Amino acid sequence: MKKIIITLFTIFALFGCAEDEKNQPIPLPYPQDNNTGGDNNTNNIDKYYKVLLSCISNISTSDNVSTWGFEPYNPTNYLHVYIADKLGRPSINSKKIVYVSGDWGYTSLNFFYNFNIYDNNTADPSYLHQMTFDSPDKTSLSSIEHNIIDYYTKFIKTEPYKNLYEHIIYVKE
Repeated sequence: MKKIIITLFTIFALFGCAEDEKNQPIPLPYPQDNNTGGDNNTNNIDKYYKVLLSCISNISTSDNVSTWGFEPYNPTNYLHVYIADKLGRPSINSKKIVYVSGDWGYTSLNFFYNFNIYDNNTADPSYLHQMTFDSPDKTSLSSIEHNIIDYYTKFIKTEPYKNLYEHIIYVKE
């Protein structure tokens, strides 16, 4: 039995852990380095932005948002059109047509995105749903605009009745 164990150990030591056929050391399975800064010892780390999320929902819990069709509040505004397309345009199966708008801005303290859903396409200030993404520092949110819109559309499809005040989320760049 001792001879078998010594033989297996010798085979492992000779063939299992030294070098490959080209006399090169066998590389360890490190993740691929995508760093363009020249330092080959680091990996890219995903960057996340801290965002405060607030929303007010006037959507009745008896309403089925999945049966709604979304139209842009202003059909010439790219952001309105993009959000309406992401949420789903009206079809013959739509039970209700609502209008969606979005805008962004900044103050001396922060950057923000606002999204609104209106029951009609008039200047009536009443809305069914309003959501604001607010940067708590002076960081521009433009680099994560598409991720914010994705978060918003997923939120409307899954939790349209929820009200939040300064709820902290982290959005990936």
